[in-house]
Amino acid sequence: MPADPLAGINVAIVIFAMPGCPACHEYLPRVYKQIEGYQQLGIPFVVYQDGVALSPGQIPVFVYDSTSKDPDVQAMADKHQIRNLPTTLLLPKVGFPARYEGSLPPGDIYNLLNAAMATNR
Repeated sequence: MPADPLAGINVAIVIFAMPGCPACHEYLPRVYKQIEGYQQLGIPFVVYQDGVALSPGQIPVFVYDSTSKDPDVQAMADKHQIRNLPTTLLLPKVGFPARYEGSLPPGDIYNLLNAAMATNR
């Protein structure tokens, strides 16, 4: 049985977006910019890319295309009842998830990333 790819991960951020969605195209660069700022401070955010191993303590940010034909992506979208785009989920290993719909303003992105950092401790 393969090892759990999220072993050692306390919290993850999942963003559902879609090509051609104006709100998504406006939102994602702002999220990436704030993540880069945190990375420069040594905060372990990582924008996940397929095939890249996660290290314990990292805070992965998964960005999924809501139009993907991948059954796992669709199952996750269904599980979390994704109806509006973009939708951002804060998924802690312990505790309750948080859901944010729409293109978040910079202050809300900041609060989301800080909540992920606090959960990661």
